[in-house]
Amino acid sequence: MWLTEPELAKLLKVSVRHLINLRKVGLPHFQLGSVVRYDIVEVIGYLKVNRKLTSERTKRASKAGGEVAR
Repeated sequence: MWLTEPELAKLLKVSVRHLINLRKVGLPHFQLGSVVRYDIVEVIGYLKVNRKLTSERTKRASKAGGEVAR
C-alpha cells in the first residue's frame, strides 16, 4: 500500500517536514518528479531496524544518569 506524505505523517503522528528529514537519512520512498509515495511495508521495516538506535541511545543516557539528547 502506497501512502502520500500527509497520509504517512498522520499515521506516524509526525510532521511532513520530519518525513522529509527521514528521507534524507534513508527512509524508503518512491519519487517521480515532485510526487513522493511511501510503501508502508518498507517504512515499517525501516522503523523496526532503526528503532534500536534510539533505544540504545536511551540506555546509554539512563546509565549515565542524564537525559536523552534530542
